[in-house]
Parts: sequence; structure tokens; C-alpha cells
Amino acid sequence: IHKQKLLRQMISHPYCFEFFFSSRRRHTRLRRDWSSDVCSSDLPTHSFLIQFDQTIAAIATPLGEGGLAVIRVSGPEALSIADSCFKPTGRNKGIPSQATSHTIHYGNIVRDGRIIDEVMLSIMRAPRTFTREDVVEISCHGGILPAKAVLDTCLANGARTALPGEFTNSAFLNVRMSPTQAKAVNAWIHSKTDQAR
Repeated sequence: IHKQKLLRQMISHPYCFEFFFSSRRRHTRLRRDWSSDVCSSDLPTHSFLIQFDQTIAAIATPLGEGGLAVIRVSGPEALSIADSCFKPTGRNKGIPSQATSHTIHYGNIVRDGRIIDEVMLSIMRAPRTFTREDVVEISCHGGILPAKAVLDTCLANGARTALPGEFTNSAFLNVRMSPTQAKAVNAWIHSKTDQAR
């Protein structure tokens, strides 16, 4: 029933996606065109292949040189991925999966026994997150190379690269926001003037 309501919402709304709903017994595919109010089953301008049980990761800040970069990891395995690649330092030696929700931890991202970067790691447990899934956000040093190195470490530990807009898609599918709110998020991110408010 929940998925049927989502399908009706997407069909009636100009915001258009191609989703892949996977379950043990049923697969439902819906294709929509982002650029038109009319459903296009032939040539969608963007396609999304999304599975609910996957954990996704991406650099959440603009690429380029800067003081900080943030890598976001969202999904059922987000905390276990953090356990695998994050080594806390200082007084708090607890692993991320045992940490209290909405807390920040200092430590290192490690891959194959080598320190990749010194980071701050934020733990946010479902459902009190943007996607209503378990979310880990890693604040590392800015710049393309450090951010990519941290992202690659997350991918090597079981995450997959998020598609453009997929975190917002997850929020929509998990009823964190309506189609109109999802569209507003996209408009706000790409806004150039205060009129977008």
C-alpha cells in the first residue's frame, strides 16, 4: 500500500524518476522524465536505478580546494562501514556502531593499515536523519584528493557511489518529504538569488 501511494504521487507529479523497487518477490519499475510534465517511457533525460537495501556514499560538498569536505554515507550498512574504516583516537575509543545518535567523533580513516586522513565523524541513526536511514557524515580535509581518498575507502568497505540526487530520492521514498519538498530542495541548491527562498 505504501509503495502504491508513492507510485501515484510520482505519476501525478512533474518531478520524474526511474526507480527500481526491489523486494523478495516483486520488482516494479517506473520511468519518468525530469524535463516534462508528461510521462516519457521512451527517452528519459535521467535514469535512476535504486535498490532500497543498498548503502550509498558520495562527496556532499562542492569539489575543489577548501578547508573541509564532507562525505555522506546513508543506508543499512552505514554504521558497519564506519566501523571498518574509522579508528577513533583520544579518550573515546568506542566504535561508531555503538555510539549514541547525533554525536561527533574524532579519529582517522584507515585503509589497509594506512591512515588516509584525520577526520571528524558524525553518527545519525534512523529515523532522525535526512534520508530516514542510518547516516554517517565524515568531515575530512578539503581538496579533491583527500575527499576522493576517503570516499574510495567507504566504497571499498561496501558502499556504492550515490547517483546525482539519490539522497533526496531516498528521503522522498522513505516519506521524509513530499515531491514538492524534494523539488524545492533541488531549486534551493541551484538558486542564484534570494528570490529562491
